Amino acid sequence: REDEIRIVTGCMLLQLEKINGNQFVIKEFRIALGGMAATPIRCCKTEKALEGRIWSDDTINEALNVMHEE
Repeated sequence: REDEIRIVTGCMLLQLEKINGNQFVIKEFRIALGGMAATPIRCCKTEKALEGRIWSDDTINEALNVMHEE
């Protein structure tokens, strides 16, 4: 229905590993979204864009661009 209100849900798993001082590398990242399609979806391209990268604002901004395209 056109007047139906949707609720978008999200779930994220993040595992970081400290590598140097205050630097962390993303060991594992999983993200799933609900309410955006007929079934929940995983953002696999975004996950791959993050894993193995240094946790930083630049990394997150790049991943947001991937997620937007995905």
